[in-house]
Amino acid sequence: MSQRNACNSLRLVKLQQQDLVFYLSIYTDPELMQFIGKIQSVEKLQRSFQLTLDYMSRQPPEMLLFVLRSLKGEAVGVGILNFRHQTERKAEIGVIICQQHQRQGYSYQAKRLLIAAAFEDFKATAVTAICQIDNAFANRANQKLGFRIEKTETDSKDKQTKNYWILEKR
Repeated sequence: MSQRNACNSLRLVKLQQQDLVFYLSIYTDPELMQFIGKIQSVEKLQRSFQLTLDYMSRQPPEMLLFVLRSLKGEAVGVGILNFRHQTERKAEIGVIICQQHQRQGYSYQAKRLLIAAAFEDFKATAVTAICQIDNAFANRANQKLGFRIEKTETDSKDKQTKNYWILEKR
């Protein structure tokens, strides 16, 4: 990935083995997970963490997970760049910001960095994002970044209504 992995007050740092405790703290926090999905057991999350590191090591990577770090080095959240739609050259992004760091612009900055990586480093033709309809801050950030709603529908698994956003490369 290029050196464009930092802006204003945030850096993207690829997930590493030593990030397991932070990863678990994010994915076991009920308030954070209310917009993401069901909380899983620590054992299942540990397996997921190892799988994520495996996916990241493939060439080309199937996904990249980043620890979002303030310029002071403090972990403030996680960001994901997923290449589920490689044949269509689409990348999906997602961001989770720790409670104590929310509403400080980190989500917007992280999404901006992930979009740049998708388009410039991985040659995606479009970037997608999925947000629960009642996650006002995430939806507003997507809109400010130039995404448009492709569709809104209720997820058959978790029964949550979600906006499916898309940003096409210009």
